[in-house]
Amino acid sequence: MVPSDNPISTFIYFADIFGVIVFALSGALLAGRYCLDPFGVMVLAAVTAVGGGTIRDIILGAPVFWPVQTEYVVAIFFTSLLTILLIREPKLVPKRFMHNERPNHRCNRQIFSLTVQRFLP
Repeated sequence: MVPSDNPISTFIYFADIFGVIVFALSGALLAGRYCLDPFGVMVLAAVTAVGGGTIRDIILGAPVFWPVQTEYVVAIFFTSLLTILLIREPKLVPKRFMHNERPNHRCNRQIFSLTVQRFLP
């Protein structure tokens, strides 16, 4: 719900959404370092993005903002999804944004071994 009454409110709204996207990206990248599955990536991105505001609202006794305004959840979901796709498939990212390090396939081996262990008797 974009406020349209004055330009300052609109700017604050879009700055808030931008901040949620940036913090969700930060959480998703941290989850990638710990080789979490996609659900774990989205949970860590959500906790990073809206966790502080949720604690603030609970302490102040105000209603929590993100269950009511679903655009925050949508922004976190799509940020997490794009981060997963771009980090797991680095061929999609231009080379100027990548480090010169060799890719570490340790995460893929761990995910594969956990999957095999779960389905084997």
